[in-house]
Amino acid sequence: MNHSAGENHTNDLYAPLSAEMRQKLAKCEETKTIASGTRLISHGIPPAYLFIINSGSVEVSLPSLARHITVAVAGTGKVFGLHALVSGELPRLDVTSLEDCVVTMIPKEKFAGILRENPQIYFAIAKVLSQDLKMADELLRRIPRAAGGSRRAQGQKSN
Repeated sequence: MNHSAGENHTNDLYAPLSAEMRQKLAKCEETKTIASGTRLISHGIPPAYLFIINSGSVEVSLPSLARHITVAVAGTGKVFGLHALVSGELPRLDVTSLEDCVVTMIPKEKFAGILRENPQIYFAIAKVLSQDLKMADELLRRIPRAAGGSRRAQGQKSN
């Protein structure tokens, strides 16, 4: 089964790109089926690939001292490793397959070469990273503010 993100531009990164840009990226792609429970991105470890989910779903989680906290479940069309590959920062999240998934992988070095030769791709990257920030903002807004509220209440009691 050969799924190519270059041929199917329904993923978050490829959608806003020109057909020519998608073809350049497609030449670097490796498509693979990964087993359930496979860690694609590990916090604190530089990713070797940009990952695009073609089918299946993954859990995005934030490691903490006690356990992993699920931030989101993502599926077809989602892109992972982009922030780390572009910024050079280590990932802060883990991404693990919840089921067998078909993924497109672009090796870090090949992706970096495409970025150097085609700076116009940064507009698409900015769009994906903006979507990630929006998701993080929405997640933070859903977290109960009980801890902050109780501190204010305690402060008012002591006055």
